[in-house]
Amino acid sequence: MEKEGKKKLRFAIFGNVYQAKKSASIQKILSYLSEREADVFMEREFYDFVTKGQHLEVQVTRVFEGMTSKPTSLSPWEVTVRY
Repeated sequence: MEKEGKKKLRFAIFGNVYQAKKSASIQKILSYLSEREADVFMEREFYDFVTKGQHLEVQVTRVFEGMTSKPTSLSPWEVTVRY
């Protein structure tokens, strides 16, 4: 829930599915964002790589399909991250 007068941070995350060594880093980043109650949207291919390929447990607000359905209209409190 958003605090009165404060908007939640929002992140759209796209990742490289070929760099398994970075998977521990993304888990730390997602944990940090979760602690701060940020909305995190993750591209389906990267989400599958992280959860199924790397067997990491991650919590995201929503999983989206590729570039065509990424969250639109980024505002000052929204960030797109390529990992």
